[in-house]
Amino acid sequence: MVIILKLGGSIKTDKSKPMKIRYNVIERIAKEVREFINKNEDKLVIIHGGGSIGHYLVWKLRVKEEGWPPLKYSIIAHEMLKLSSIIANALIKEGVPSIVIPPHAIFSLGENLVIKYDAQTINIIKGYLDRNIIPVLYGDAVIYEKGGTKFEILSGDDIAWLLASILGARKLLFATSVDGVYDKHPKEKDAKLIRELNLCSIKFNEKTVGSKNDGKYYDVTGGMMNKLKAGMKYISSLKDTEILIFNGLIEGNIYKALIDKPIRYTQVKIKFE
Repeated sequence: MVIILKLGGSIKTDKSKPMKIRYNVIERIAKEVREFINKNEDKLVIIHGGGSIGHYLVWKLRVKEEGWPPLKYSIIAHEMLKLSSIIANALIKEGVPSIVIPPHAIFSLGENLVIKYDAQTINIIKGYLDRNIIPVLYGDAVIYEKGGTKFEILSGDDIAWLLASILGARKLLFATSVDGVYDKHPKEKDAKLIRELNLCSIKFNEKTVGSKNDGKYYDVTGGMMNKLKAGMKYISSLKDTEILIFNGLIEGNIYKALIDKPIRYTQVKIKFE
């Protein structure tokens, strides 16, 4: 069976410090993945966000205001590939076979930002899984087919939901910098963790979802609200998938989530009412 592990940008980079990579966290995550792989037969796909690399560069280069000149696009794509290579190399150092698959090479965005791909794209990912190699993908800037020469952002969350749906994932795990979804911003003293929510009945506004993007001025993909909203188009094919949002900054949590050991989390269920 397949497990999709989405590493939030806020756990492997410090979102309060542009271009700041948390190498110690990446190394620790690689160790937890190694421990899981050595004891389990599930296939694993890892996807990560842009954090203070991708989000900051999009903000700094003003790509939303000026469009996507080829050089600016190249800078963003190159820096995200470098970040992903750091993660893959950490896994390899722990003896875990992994390969970076750049999303800009296999995905594009069509009308209404629908993700476009072909059968070969999925065959490539499945091919690595069949050979016990972990595909590593990430939030990236990709070709926007309806925008002339335009590029657009494809978030890691969107990729995670898509691949969980296509690959029939047993689990979809979102490792973030908080314990899950709260009834209000998690930094507020009386904020309460929502242990279970139904994706089919969420009203998408900041008051309902609670933990937004923590006010960072260069978070360009929308925080917790968009993480959940991205899954709406796949609910019909994910009703048998266990979906958890949890704190990946806590040592051991990723390993525990992978092997079904108890941790604090929000479980996202799909119940048609």
